[in-house]
Amino acid sequence: MVIDLMPIEKFSDQNFDFFLSNISSLEFKNDTYYLSEYEFSRVLLLNKDYSLQLLLDDRNGDLGISYPTYALPLSNKIAVYSSGKQKIDLFTQEGELIDSLSITVTSELLNFAPIDDKLVYSILPEDLKGQFEIHSLFGKGVRNFGELTKVQNNNFQKIYNSKSYIFPYQDKFITLAPTTGELSIYNSIGDAIHNSNLLDLLGLGTVKEEVENFYKSKGSSTMDIASDCKIFGNRIYVLMYDRRPEAKPNPREVVVLKINENNKIEYEKTYILGNPESYYSKICLTSSEQLAAFELVTSDIHIFNLVE
Repeated sequence: MVIDLMPIEKFSDQNFDFFLSNISSLEFKNDTYYLSEYEFSRVLLLNKDYSLQLLLDDRNGDLGISYPTYALPLSNKIAVYSSGKQKIDLFTQEGELIDSLSITVTSELLNFAPIDDKLVYSILPEDLKGQFEIHSLFGKGVRNFGELTKVQNNNFQKIYNSKSYIFPYQDKFITLAPTTGELSIYNSIGDAIHNSNLLDLLGLGTVKEEVENFYKSKGSSTMDIASDCKIFGNRIYVLMYDRRPEAKPNPREVVVLKINENNKIEYEKTYILGNPESYYSKICLTSSEQLAAFELVTSDIHIFNLVE
């Protein structure tokens, strides 16, 4: 099922005295948007009406933000990964830095997620064993788990193609590698109980073959298949590049996958956002019936009703 959607509302419809730039992450929690901007070293918290709630930036040196790639609320704090410091910084709701978690990553964090008093994220340790790490907020790494990518022809590809989104789901973990489309479900002890590929689920075997050939011929290059990924309930929402030869690659398609009771992942539907010239880079769900997407060309947030 393919459904075309046009935005019902935009950030640019409002008359605010601040602007948005190319964002590196977009989340919506507790009626608040969390946006990180890598280039300008900013994290913005916006109310649901887009009014500015809080701005974190780099004006305070080591006490501020440095090239953030992801931001998320954590209990009553704001957690931000600053790639310039290789730290997950914890801020108060007033923007005061109160704690930091130092981590060493081989590539930028796509996201992180809380599990009780711990965080889980995608990382490759120096021994290249286990692509995900569960890290205590009060100490060092607890354990690593996860299988490395199968799409690798050298160490560079082993590192970058193993980088994944990870989401706690019930007592399991859902993961997606954006440069290969590899999907996995891990149980609570870190064993893979389901492996598939996004391109296979969509019947794009020819595109999958072209991606694999690309990696065989381009030793130090990567190709993005997914621009963003979110989980809401038992659905996975993937913002995809269209890698078919005849298509424009700009991400407009949001593929919805269902996690069934047998721990399998199945294709359900596709939403196509905006017009053919639109280029959406990040998404989040504001409810089960509404999606927000960042339009890169106009630096705008678009809201879509997820109608059938």
